[in-house]
Amino acid sequence: MQAEPASDTTSAFDQLRKHTTRYVVYKIKDLTICVDKISSRNVSYKDLMDYVSDTCPSFIVYDYEFVTADGRTSSKMIFIYWKPLNTSQNEKIVYSQALHKFRASLAGVEYAEVEDEDELRALLSKEVLDTRRLSKE
Repeated sequence: MQAEPASDTTSAFDQLRKHTTRYVVYKIKDLTICVDKISSRNVSYKDLMDYVSDTCPSFIVYDYEFVTADGRTSSKMIFIYWKPLNTSQNEKIVYSQALHKFRASLAGVEYAEVEDEDELRALLSKEVLDTRRLSKE
């Protein structure tokens, strides 16, 4: 049997698309993909690194802000499959089976597969947060 998304997964993703939150963490519980955490907007990838477990996988959608070559602030959504090396084989199977269908339901996201904190840091550490947006919160 394959894990299915809970009803609140879409609304959490919509909050992210509206730039009201920085990231959403999804976990699979009893073969249901559930929202585990919705961050505030004024956090960075360091908060995410503090939150993720080194033994439990998760799906993360992150609103990554950056500066373009011509100096404009922009952002992109990154779907991160967090699968730490210490994850049990059973959990890896459950998450792998649910991955493609769930990812496809979240339109317009880039994909990254990350196994440790160094990879997560490398993926997100070049983020440039728009301080004008942060100061309004």
